[in-house]
Amino acid sequence: MSHAREGWYPDPTGRHRLRWWTGRTWAAAVADDGAQSFDPDGLTPGAPAWPLAEPSAEDHAAVLAACHAAAVPGDDPLTAGTLVLWHRRSGLVDLHPTWSVHDGTGTWLGTFALEVSGPTPNERSYVLHRAGGGVVSVTPDRPAAVARLRDGAGHEVATILTEGAGVQRLVATVDGMTVAHATYSVGEVAVADAAGSTVGRLVPPPLKVRRQIGRRVGWDPVLVSEQIAVADPVTGRGVNALALGWEHVLREWVA
Repeated sequence: MSHAREGWYPDPTGRHRLRWWTGRTWAAAVADDGAQSFDPDGLTPGAPAWPLAEPSAEDHAAVLAACHAAAVPGDDPLTAGTLVLWHRRSGLVDLHPTWSVHDGTGTWLGTFALEVSGPTPNERSYVLHRAGGGVVSVTPDRPAAVARLRDGAGHEVATILTEGAGVQRLVATVDGMTVAHATYSVGEVAVADAAGSTVGRLVPPPLKVRRQIGRRVGWDPVLVSEQIAVADPVTGRGVNALALGWEHVLREWVA
């Protein structure tokens, strides 16, 4: 395995069907029948727990420049001022879709993995495994067209609700308070607070940049979320919870 490219391979421990190989060592991410989970036993100490993108500083900066976004540091993917989401490149069929979440300086904040607990759409969750431990799940609630973000204890962090035909407008609610709206357009998505003031934007990198950098890194940069101001001065909440819900659940509904 020492020369194999990163990817999913048969688990050498035999406990799971597949295990993630980083290109250098075995990670703790495992997969069985379409569901990913965590199994650290028997691994090299210090190996990363989950698949993550490792772009160079130059590649990461190029993505930000293409989206005209600032390199703002952050330690929490729900409130960081700038987020860059990278999707693992795969073949025609992506059996284990995975996204790596980074702040504006390129620091890894966590990995999103699709986890399936049953046959219905509401049993498909995108689970963010944070770099510092803990999880946040983004789960669809159909047919109500709601994305519910929950922490590891099951407490609802935020709700993303669609308004209007064709999912053209989204509303983010935190603690029962509307903190942000997003309106779809071609390309960039504008995010505004309840008073209509712009507080953020979601920007997909240009396709040319995405392909060029994706080929080098092995992960495609698919979304940059830039928070211009807090969504609500009372709660002080940011808008990146909305970015996560939009990218990983709501766009799937549109498709």
